[in-house]
Amino acid sequence: MAKKENSAKTPPTREKILGTAFELFIQHGYEGTSLNKIVGQSGVSKGAFYHYFPSKFDLYQETINRFFLLPFEKFDISGLAKLSPKKARAALRAHYASLGEQMTGSSGQNMGPVLALMFDSFTRLPKFHKKTAAIYASLIKNLARSFAKPDKPDRRIKRRARKFIAQLEGEILLRTIQNIPE
Repeated sequence: MAKKENSAKTPPTREKILGTAFELFIQHGYEGTSLNKIVGQSGVSKGAFYHYFPSKFDLYQETINRFFLLPFEKFDISGLAKLSPKKARAALRAHYASLGEQMTGSSGQNMGPVLALMFDSFTRLPKFHKKTAAIYASLIKNLARSFAKPDKPDRRIKRRARKFIAQLEGEILLRTIQNIPE
């Protein structure tokens, strides 16, 4: 249930910087990742870095938005409301099953450091926190609409939708805690 992707290509150097930065932010956090380390590991000059990003913080913001929000932005959240409850739940299960790979580019990644980076980013980037909250509100609203057809969702149905999303999120967390690959 993916949306159509934007056909505009991102320059390969920019992509390389973003990918390298994400890996380093996962491993070392924002504070532990120096600009020199990003430039060195991505194999670009500082001039190339500054061509694409005014600062490390700007790179951080874009990296966090790209890798954490983009998988949800590609998913047709509003389309959930049009599906039967069974199909909506299946679409969300499939989406959540692929989240780790969508975010990190590999399956089986230890999600602990990835989740730590995400939660740290809520504090550092209030707009990211707000966007993430809006995405989850939309997921709950549209899943509740699927559950409530043809009626308008009431508080009980919204709570049921929230519990289903929480179950999917909890599975990611529990797999991480128990070190169970995706």
